[in-house]
Amino acid sequence: MHPWTRPPAHVTFKAESDSLLDALRLDVAKNGGRAHSDHFEKRSLWTYSWQPSGQPRGIHRRAMTGSEWFAKCVWCEQLREPKRELDVEHYRPKVWATEWEGAPLIVADEPPREVKAHGGYCWLAFLWDNLALSCKTCNQGWKRNLFPVRAPRSGDVREGDERGDAPLLINPSALFCVGDHFRWTPDGFVEPVSDEGRATIITCGLNRRALRERRGQVAENVIRRCCGLLKALRRRDGDDIQREKRELAALGSVTSEFTGMVRWLTERHVGRRWGELGFGVTPR
Repeated sequence: MHPWTRPPAHVTFKAESDSLLDALRLDVAKNGGRAHSDHFEKRSLWTYSWQPSGQPRGIHRRAMTGSEWFAKCVWCEQLREPKRELDVEHYRPKVWATEWEGAPLIVADEPPREVKAHGGYCWLAFLWDNLALSCKTCNQGWKRNLFPVRAPRSGDVREGDERGDAPLLINPSALFCVGDHFRWTPDGFVEPVSDEGRATIITCGLNRRALRERRGQVAENVIRRCCGLLKALRRRDGDDIQREKRELAALGSVTSEFTGMVRWLTERHVGRRWGELGFGVTPR
């Protein structure tokens, strides 16, 4: 996982979202203060089918994706085709928030069972900063409505309560330091360094088999390039140094898969921070 820069919203988004939120509040009040999935059936402005007046269909979804061809899942960092393989998901769930049942493992091929904890954060449903790009496996198969927090609530949340939460699920658009939460093994396993890292790995299934295997292939290539760079540095071979740097820079680009892992492994094997090696701005 690596910090994700959310694209700017379309200029029409705020006016639309404010109007939808006003209407949602009225419906929720009529329903005794409880949001229902039906309340969003005709208010899903984050879909490709949404068509605001005078604007192309799906304009907000397209602004979030930023590409017609490929974009990355904020959780697993795999490149996916936007229309078929990516969802716009809510970091804080809109109808229900759930928690794990039992004590799930950090290495698993089946998602943990979830139980309802409290009502969702419906007033954040149309907030641009609450939306993120997730592959269908991470979103629908694993995260679902899970939203682990450090001190679970005993009752429903009300508007404004979120300011007192201490989320364990890392916000993908926050400026977090990758190494404070995760570390990787040469064969592609991601291990937690913090409670937040552990919760994020479990919630999004970041050690599922297919993902581990894919990361392992990339990790092997990264380590090979790091070894090549170290050898070139010892020989002071300028051409080889630049070649290995170009390869590592491409692997660690924010548009490539597993940016967080690539940069972390590179820093550990080369012994210098990413930015110090001339690859670009270092991740926090």
